Amino acid sequence: QEFFFYPTTLSGNQPIFGAMNDSQTAQLWFLQSGTLALYMNNANNTSWGVVSGNGFGTANVNQWNHVALCRTGDNLELFMNGARGNSDTATGVEGYRQNVFTMGKVQGSTTNSTGFFGPIRVSSSARYTGSSYTVPTSNFTNDADTLFIVTMDGTNGDRDIIDANT
Repeated sequence: QEFFFYPTTLSGNQPIFGAMNDSQTAQLWFLQSGTLALYMNNANNTSWGVVSGNGFGTANVNQWNHVALCRTGDNLELFMNGARGNSDTATGVEGYRQNVFTMGKVQGSTTNSTGFFGPIRVSSSARYTGSSYTVPTSNFTNDADTLFIVTMDGTNGDRDIIDANT
């Protein structure tokens, strides 16, 4: 999974992105006083110990930030703005058969994020590995490994969400 976000403030705890499947297995990204942290649970929200607040980079305020979560087997690599920030294991997490995605607000939180969101892409392969990578500079494109692309190409405050995986 990868996406872009543009925070207009770094204060407080802000939900950025959430993904959940039918069995309630979830990945939740929160901006916590400027640091992007990933939380993952397994099986019906009973355990957040799989990845619990694993930080992987400081976001840039008033700039676009690129985030990627790449999985190979049970190994997770967390990337932000061209650098690998951390790695962890995800034993017991089903994978990425998500059917609910949220941007700017996630289940269980009453706080909204501030700023803007760019495209989201879910792939069937790990697009980034190693200690660094080149941040994409244009919209994501569809290829054989693309499962899902969504773009938000509307005006500020609008809710135009477009499935670009065609």
